[in-house]
Amino acid sequence: VAPAPVPAPPTVLVMLPWPGAPGTPGAAAQREANRRHLAHAVAAAGDKVVVCLGPGRGGVWPLVPSTAARSAERLAYALELYDQVWERQVCAGKRAMRVSVIGVIRAPTYLDAKPVVAAIGDATALHVLTPRPPSRARERQARALQLALPALRDVTVSQLREGISDAAPAEFLRSVRFLDDPRSLRRRVPSIVFGGTFDRLHSGHKRLLTAAAVLATRDIHIGLADDALLSSKRLGERIQPYDQRAEALRGFFAQLRPRARVHIFRLSDPFGPAATSKDLDAILVTSENLHMAAKINSRRSASDLRELEVFSLGRSHEDSLSSTALRAEGV
Repeated sequence: VAPAPVPAPPTVLVMLPWPGAPGTPGAAAQREANRRHLAHAVAAAGDKVVVCLGPGRGGVWPLVPSTAARSAERLAYALELYDQVWERQVCAGKRAMRVSVIGVIRAPTYLDAKPVVAAIGDATALHVLTPRPPSRARERQARALQLALPALRDVTVSQLREGISDAAPAEFLRSVRFLDDPRSLRRRVPSIVFGGTFDRLHSGHKRLLTAAAVLATRDIHIGLADDALLSSKRLGERIQPYDQRAEALRGFFAQLRPRARVHIFRLSDPFGPAATSKDLDAILVTSENLHMAAKINSRRSASDLRELEVFSLGRSHEDSLSSTALRAEGV
């Protein structure tokens, strides 16, 4: 008996709350949450993702509203979303995926609005990610959408998680200083800690190192993963030796900030001294590792230690140049 055909992955429609203009309260946290939602959408989708800018503080606006200021803000964010989706496409090996970023005018007509219908097009299966729990109104809209698109046979609706990960809920996000917020860039701390493999030091790594050099006024602590922690990494046998990676870090700081007090220590577990040291003030993580910062502060709190101030650096196009890819290419 021939096996049943495996259904193709669905088109994903992800409804993202409008975060507000950069610098407004809560905007940076919502932008980071939206970044995570996009990553989930790209991972779940087949050959198409439709990003719909929906409700947020101040009401629901179309992508190109009537006022010039709002139009500029939303257009800039739409362009940013295209960049973020492309980053995730590259990382997921889905460069050919089709992407649309659209806006809506009124919340009750999301799913059957003309821009949505046009963007979904000839999809046969659709998965909708929405900020609010599935409701009867959403079910009615889904049925209306199926009537408008005869090829669409299956529509599922689920709620976006409030936090950016199970271990980094929205409550934690409100305490994070996101470095795409200009106010966070003005903050300084005596000492900062961060960790990584830093194999084949590339531009994505250097963004992180540069941020640390700017934020810390006194000490920079770097946890450099040792061999025991790297045993499960892809192409781990090609990772540069510990001493070579440590020397590359020292060499970069010699160019960037020669008088910086840089302390490099072996990282043999995911937490290291960050969870136990009394001499640290802050931790710097990339956006995809915010959950680790939350876990570290949870451990510190359980040990009656002061929680670390958390700084987060979002991904860039340079971060798509991964050490894994360089190892695979033999660079």
